[in-house]
Amino acid sequence: MKLAWLLAWLDHSGFRIEIENQTLLADHWLSGNRVFPEKSRDAAKKSATHILLTHGNGDHTGDALALSRETGAPLVGI
Repeated sequence: MKLAWLLAWLDHSGFRIEIENQTLLADHWLSGNRVFPEKSRDAAKKSATHILLTHGNGDHTGDALALSRETGAPLVGI
């Protein structure tokens, strides 16, 4: 069986990972990040199923709670 997947870098530390029917947002800091264009926010969070946090620094957790509320995706972290 072959898995369909996509890994996309979105910002300073954030990635969008699509694996089969799951869309994972990892370590997103979107708001006020000069590397990430605000106009891309809706596309970045589209169909998110989980929000992953690798650690608690602000550049990794910046938009985690807001994205969880906007998408309904649970936060997953250590």
